[in-house]
Amino acid sequence: MLLETIQLDEADFPRDPAFTKFLKVQLLFAAQRLRKVRMRYKRVTDHKWVTRTVEPYSYRMERHAGNRGIWRFLYAYHPQHESIEKYLLRNVRAITVTGATYSPRWRVEIAENPLSVQRFDRKKLLG
Repeated sequence: MLLETIQLDEADFPRDPAFTKFLKVQLLFAAQRLRKVRMRYKRVTDHKWVTRTVEPYSYRMERHAGNRGIWRFLYAYHPQHESIEKYLLRNVRAITVTGATYSPRWRVEIAENPLSVQRFDRKKLLG
């Protein structure tokens, strides 16, 4: 059984907290069952709306310079681009868990520890 799709209008930004929770539940559901997700996403680079079908792997939080707070990201594999991509969660407008499964290329962190959002520390990573 797949979960339903909820879609927000662009006018609904900033997002309703209920949608943020729904988004995380959908990603957890997909990750635990190794299902791809299709999402409507506003690209950060050019602010255009695109649809992506990806393999979810990890939530991450990053603190941004300029005191802009902590942003949450989804790291997911994009099969068409053959690369891991980073998606700003607040820019996801709609999400659907698809029936298509995937074989994990790496550890699926969302499925292993669903209640935690990993904190990304660039200084520790880069030394």
